[in-house]
Amino acid sequence: MKKLILLGLIAICIKLVYVFFAWFIGFQPDLEIFKRNDSYWYETISINGHSKITPDQLGSCKETELKQSYYAFFPLYPVIIGVTMQLTEIQFSGVAFFYSLLFSFLLYLIFYRFIKEFSKSETIALNSTLILLLFPFHYYFSVYYTEALFLLLLVGAFYSIALKKMIWFSVLASLLVLVRPNGLFMLLPLLLFYLERNHINSISKSFKFIVKELSTVIYFAIPVFVLVFYCIYLKVMTGDFFAYKTAQAGWCRETVFPWVPILRSSNWMDYFNSGYLLVFMAVAVLNFKKIPFSFSTLVWMSLLLPLTANSITSPRFISVVFVFSFIFGKLLSRANPYLNFVIFVIMFLLQLYTFQFWLNDSRFSF
Repeated sequence: MKKLILLGLIAICIKLVYVFFAWFIGFQPDLEIFKRNDSYWYETISINGHSKITPDQLGSCKETELKQSYYAFFPLYPVIIGVTMQLTEIQFSGVAFFYSLLFSFLLYLIFYRFIKEFSKSETIALNSTLILLLFPFHYYFSVYYTEALFLLLLVGAFYSIALKKMIWFSVLASLLVLVRPNGLFMLLPLLLFYLERNHINSISKSFKFIVKELSTVIYFAIPVFVLVFYCIYLKVMTGDFFAYKTAQAGWCRETVFPWVPILRSSNWMDYFNSGYLLVFMAVAVLNFKKIPFSFSTLVWMSLLLPLTANSITSPRFISVVFVFSFIFGKLLSRANPYLNFVIFVIMFLLQLYTFQFWLNDSRFSF
């Protein structure tokens, strides 16, 4: 309980530090500092909801015209905020800040409990959670984005499987697919984790086990049906069953080979993101045999999916790959506590340094 209270206090203090840091470097210290870039799209959806449009209005990437649509963004996060705004009559930033506190605190709590249950070590769980809190670029869990909600639901789904609470898993996974397009892909590592927890290690045994356990199929099928119903809604509203994918054209997204975006790097931000990605790929390779196959599957899907959509996998995408926090937390559990303290301080100072890109509305923070 003391560790959970400590994590909660650190999470709150970090947000206060963000505010004072913004004031220190010349920004107005208010809740607007957490609203940048995609936050404005979420605000628009929260206030106005969805309107009927035609397929040609969804998005395009042409030299003469760049057309973007809020249908590129999934509904759960803005719906939660929008409903709360109507019930409380509080403006977007106030409601979004409240949920950033709530979602991030619940994320750290559930992540700590999951890693503790998985690793059977309080030390690894605490170090891993502190890394999730303090690692550079992890300010994304405090801003008006979907990172905290997405990772909360993803970790919660893993934790539900670990506790054999499959009804809870089905609920959390169903919500997960309504937060981001890649929520559906996360069902694969979750299924693999379920099979690992039930000691099913071969493909033939896995198939027989799934067929035998009909309830397993149902638990994993419900999130798929939820996404299908959302796509039907998109068809009604836009005339396009996959409107969220079509709308990605407004951000010049297209399906390419995963190495294409890296080879197209043309500025220092692209070069940094490519190098950052390669470092984490190296970490994933070196730890392939040290982590469950389900974790490795999650890592590589998370790293490669943005690349195949013609986008370099940025620190923002990597921030939600909780497996890296576990890997680094496990490594630090063998080190001297005083050395760990110094490492954590350095991490957070680097996080503040990267946070200034967010404050300055730099493309580096998108």
